[in-house]
Amino acid sequence: MIIDESSPTNRLGVHGDSYRWPHARDREGKTVDMRFVLPPQSKTLDMHFATEFKEGWLAATDTSAKIGFDLTFPPEVFKAIWLWLVYGGWRGLYCAAVEAWTGYPRSLAQALKEGAYTSLESGQSLTCETCIIGYDDLSQVSRITIDGKVEGS
Repeated sequence: MIIDESSPTNRLGVHGDSYRWPHARDREGKTVDMRFVLPPQSKTLDMHFATEFKEGWLAATDTSAKIGFDLTFPPEVFKAIWLWLVYGGWRGLYCAAVEAWTGYPRSLAQALKEGAYTSLESGQSLTCETCIIGYDDLSQVSRITIDGKVEGS
């Protein structure tokens, strides 16, 4: 995972720092398990990107209710997964979002500077298929097959 933003005060690192999912480290060196939702009084905001993955899927699971959803996508089109975690630290919002993105970083100017973008010629188009699937009776997803079968425990 690459940190795009982490607040307050770069709590998990500065722009461009990285960690191996799901364990980030805070400024004191303590392990932070990013899979767990923080309470709104935490007043945090984190925007992170996954840029190295082998297969085109992501999953979000409520482990206590054993329900969730997954998104499958072509990884040659969507080269990053964006994780936006707002636990009271931006405009008082309390939410989490995860989605496939065609690139990284989020700033177009920065992407142009780093050469990390995809472009289309005038009149050119790009078409691909994605799929969202709901599931239950799983507290952890280990894989989602190309035909949409959710594997886990």
